[in-house]
Amino acid sequence: MARTKATARAQNPRKRKAAAYQSESEGEDSEPTTDDSEDSEDSEASGLPPHAVARDVVESSAGPDAPPAKRTRAATRAAAALAVNKGEEAKSPAVKQEPQPAGEEAEGHDEGEGVKAKAEPQAKAQKETKPKKEAKPKKETKPKKEPKPKKEPKPKKEPPAKRLSASRCRELYKVTDKDLQALTCEFATNPHDPNWAPMRLYLEHEVRALAEAKQAKKDADARYKEEHGAEILAARLEAQRQRRLQDSERARQAVKEVRRSSAVGLVQPGSTPLPQEVWENILGRLVHTLEPAGGVRGPGVVAADIVHAGLTCRDTMRAVGSALEALAAVVPLQQPPVRPWDVPSPRRHPYDPYDPHPRARAHAAGGSGSGSGSGAWLPVSQPAGDPAWQRWDKLLRSPLDCTVPELKAACKEAGCKVTGTKPELVLRLLSACGLDNACPVPARLWAALLQEREVSRVNGLRPLLASQLRDLAEAGSAAAAAALAAADLGSARRRLAAEFLDEQGVAAAHVACMPRLLQIRAEREAKARQEREARAAADREARRAREARAAAEREARQRADAERLASRGPAAAAGLERRRADLARGAANVRCECGNTASNACAWLLCGHCCKPSGLGPCPRHK
Repeated sequence: MARTKATARAQNPRKRKAAAYQSESEGEDSEPTTDDSEDSEDSEASGLPPHAVARDVVESSAGPDAPPAKRTRAATRAAAALAVNKGEEAKSPAVKQEPQPAGEEAEGHDEGEGVKAKAEPQAKAQKETKPKKEAKPKKETKPKKEPKPKKEPKPKKEPPAKRLSASRCRELYKVTDKDLQALTCEFATNPHDPNWAPMRLYLEHEVRALAEAKQAKKDADARYKEEHGAEILAARLEAQRQRRLQDSERARQAVKEVRRSSAVGLVQPGSTPLPQEVWENILGRLVHTLEPAGGVRGPGVVAADIVHAGLTCRDTMRAVGSALEALAAVVPLQQPPVRPWDVPSPRRHPYDPYDPHPRARAHAAGGSGSGSGSGAWLPVSQPAGDPAWQRWDKLLRSPLDCTVPELKAACKEAGCKVTGTKPELVLRLLSACGLDNACPVPARLWAALLQEREVSRVNGLRPLLASQLRDLAEAGSAAAAAALAAADLGSARRRLAAEFLDEQGVAAAHVACMPRLLQIRAEREAKARQEREARAAADREARRAREARAAAEREARQRADAERLASRGPAAAAGLERRRADLARGAANVRCECGNTASNACAWLLCGHCCKPSGLGPCPRHK
């Protein structure tokens, strides 16, 4: 029964492996009792392979009473020792335990300790008797080559610089044309139209650097303003205060001159024996020389004559004031056209941000401190004795006697600033009216003078008077030519009054120059007729020359054609004979001299292109 169990355990590989691991853990301290030399002598004497000798040793050493665990451990160690060989023995499969009879297995149990002692010295002997491989001869070492010098790295090719147009630079980098003036540019033909101005192309990296520098400067300024905001505000307020003080002082000094000119004392009478009323009547006669609108003697001419007459003596100087008052009462004023910005708006300031016409209103008002105004805010539609004119007389002739509210109201009507001291308001109002000092004439007369200054001479003169002046200028009058070339109506009237005195003088001069004018026009017409005739004769001569040149060219071309045809006559006849021979031989298509198919209707058997220039002359088909 015991032998049967041992045999079954030896045949089962899984149980045999488990028994081998168990025997190794139990008998690690056992020592071999056999000699290595004996094992090697037995293997040599028998001539068997080592694994066969080991198997015999295992079978002989394990007695029938030996436990299967120890016998299996000895066999496993013998197989491990034999696996050391690297020859054919190492390639052979491991030693397997063959099934044995029950008696032999019992003998193996008795001799388990001896198997271990013989297997280990045998494995050591096989290791010692293993032939060593012969060492290969060392290869001769080649001399080391000298290191090659390192090549210098090739410089990397930079990509071509990209260029941008000026509009693209402004769009991408938010730079202005003034910023781009500092950069160099190239000019290229405009791709949209070559006739347009050439494009300016800038390097992109330069534009980018410029934009970055500009942005960095903006950031630095913003940081500085953020850090020193209080200091900047204080400095700005101080500068405004100092500026206001300087303006006030300047206005105070300028008002002193206004005070002196407006405070000139009345001239004492008694320089002539005539009473004052006589001189006033004499100067009043000059007022009646005022002509209607569009004439020569306008308000400026009459006022200048009155002032020049008053410079004669003290009595005439005293009469100038009354004469100017009389002139202001009768002077005509033009009614300005009604415009949206001329309509008064009590709820809006002239510089109200919600005003739809702030610039137009300011332009019509003349602006603040412009030095010349139009006077559009003056009551030109009111008659001479209206209280509005009395109020403006006081504002313009003696502004220092007015109160601050009156000056502010007048400045508001004129479209000026209403803040500041009284001297500033006075200077601002006078500057808006085109005055450097107090007005020396009544306000209504000053409004007429402003209108005369702004109206052009073309729109201010009557059509008949303008036609007479053109005739006089054509006749050679320098005064008429200068009046026509004047910039405004006042300048034209002063020049005409100095030369012709009035409109009747212009008409008399026009009548006097008519014979000379007719002669000049006849001479001009004759000269123009001669020029036309000379031009026509030149055109005829040029046309005749062109026709003669064309005829000569045509004759030369005809002679050349005739010579060419005469030279081609024999060759053309020979070609005709050849083509007729081809046709007689029954050729389907007869070829022309140029290689095209000849026309069957052609008498010379040619194509339409070669028939006319041939030396035989055109045939009836191609004629």
